[in-house]
Amino acid sequence: MAQSRESLPLSFVLHDHNEQLAVAELKFHEYPEFPNYKHWLGGVFAAANKRGRGYSNLILQHTLKHAKNLAIPDLYLQCEQHNIELHLKHNFELIHRINDKGVEKTVMTLRFG
Repeated sequence: MAQSRESLPLSFVLHDHNEQLAVAELKFHEYPEFPNYKHWLGGVFAAANKRGRGYSNLILQHTLKHAKNLAIPDLYLQCEQHNIELHLKHNFELIHRINDKGVEKTVMTLRFG
């Protein structure tokens, strides 16, 4: 649970009144197998009935701006293949392909500096 707006983990929620549209999280040391990757983007999700309307892009723009304001130098994420294009739009780069319990995933990074 977040203790403040400056320390991780942080959760961001895009909503319209009481309806949740999308979420994203900033986390610290998400994966022990990558100890040098400190800051992670995770939990990016748009409600199934709201997909295709740009809500993931909106929540990502806000979350990445916040990460940059916190002076996070590098941000990492892991995603399944169908989400790669979304993150490429936000200037993430592919750095690894991994197999996570039988699911092919890609680790990506965004360097702010």
